[in-house]
Amino acid sequence: MKTEKLTESTELEDYCLLKGYSIVYNRWVDAVVLSRDGVDYKFKDDVYDDDVFEAIKDFPMDDPLADLLEEVEYPDDEIQ
Repeated sequence: MKTEKLTESTELEDYCLLKGYSIVYNRWVDAVVLSRDGVDYKFKDDVYDDDVFEAIKDFPMDDPLADLLEEVEYPDDEIQ
């Protein structure tokens, strides 16, 4: 499961701060959600922890996480 490792990672938290993301666990979609510029993203289903950590290794200048994310589709009954 991606959630625990990712939410506890100070490296990912630092990366998110550097790239302008906020990161939280969202129980409605049961996923780690990264938000930026008013849009929420989650990791694609075929993305694993190691993929995320490899992408952010050495804090690259570009934003390799963007390729691993997809926009979140919330359930209709969620209050936003």
